[in-house]
Amino acid sequence: MAPYRIRQYEDGDYEAVRTMFGRGIMEHAPAAFIYMLKHPQTQLHFLGLLLVVLAASGSLLVSLLALLLALTGAWFCIWSLWTDYIQQFLHNNLLDIRRTYLEAADSCLWVAEAEGAVVAVLPEFPSERGHTL
Repeated sequence: MAPYRIRQYEDGDYEAVRTMFGRGIMEHAPAAFIYMLKHPQTQLHFLGLLLVVLAASGSLLVSLLALLLALTGAWFCIWSLWTDYIQQFLHNNLLDIRRTYLEAADSCLWVAEAEGAVVAVLPEFPSERGHTL
């Protein structure tokens, strides 16, 4: 097991922190897609699409292709939402990490490193008065 060291962010960690954030957030896109598919409203919409296309075309193959196209479009929408969020966060909070996390009052950015590589990131912000978790 590699020895881990937790320390405060340094400017040399900039790219590693940004890359780790993007990859970490994108890991949740497939789970969000599955979560969306489990909703009864979503299932009804896809069933309705299947039945409407089946009634209009009379072909089960065309209906299944339409359903596959709709599922692909839904996946693209989820993926697009996630990548837009990442880009927005990278251009706001993570553009100037030092100003956002280290110079702000009661804020910090911790990184964990193993064998000289950053393996985890933990941002720290003060909770708003009366809004603790």
